[in-house]
Amino acid sequence: MVEDDCQTPPPAGPTAPPAPAQPVCTGRFCDDDRNVHEANIERIAVWRITLGCDAQDATKYCPDAQITRRQMSAFLHRAVSQRWTIQAPEGIQLDDVETGEWFRPFAEWVVSVGAFTTTNNLFNPGGVVTRADMAIMMIGAFPHLNAVEVETSRFGDVEGLDPAVLAALEGMFQTGVTRGCSTEPLNYCPNQPVTRAQMASFFVRAINRAPAPAPAS
Repeated sequence: MVEDDCQTPPPAGPTAPPAPAQPVCTGRFCDDDRNVHEANIERIAVWRITLGCDAQDATKYCPDAQITRRQMSAFLHRAVSQRWTIQAPEGIQLDDVETGEWFRPFAEWVVSVGAFTTTNNLFNPGGVVTRADMAIMMIGAFPHLNAVEVETSRFGDVEGLDPAVLAALEGMFQTGVTRGCSTEPLNYCPNQPVTRAQMASFFVRAINRAPAPAPAS
């Protein structure tokens, strides 16, 4: 609270205990310190893609938390707008998202560009995003990422997945946005939920691989 010199001073009494020391962080967030994705988490904070996970504590990022579809829509909108102009869509019907919901504009946009699918006009805002979902969403949202069709996937744990997912994974791998979840053998772990820490690295790699903006004429 901001102090006001015009307020009536409090009555004399015992000396109040000192305020607790603020945590010393190595960057914007404290709970990502020594995380393998820390540098990328801090980068997306600088880019305002993330605002943290706790409105009452700006030092928290919650790197191990799973991402919901409502959160992912906001992350994607902010990430893509780093390099591209985003047009507000019109006429998107989402029966399970109220008009005044904070994420409604983001949800409308990801659906309009094909990054998210809906069933019976239901967005499923609380649904958890898997690594397979992430690939489809990023290919659909980032203009410079493209699906690449292959007869046989390089990943050893994706047999039986939809061909569109396999093409998205291949496009993500060829551009260096994903490195898989293990290298020996090379696996992708398509059904694992995406953590906030992993998301940070996906986004930084995608943005860093975007073509440079055209110079102004």
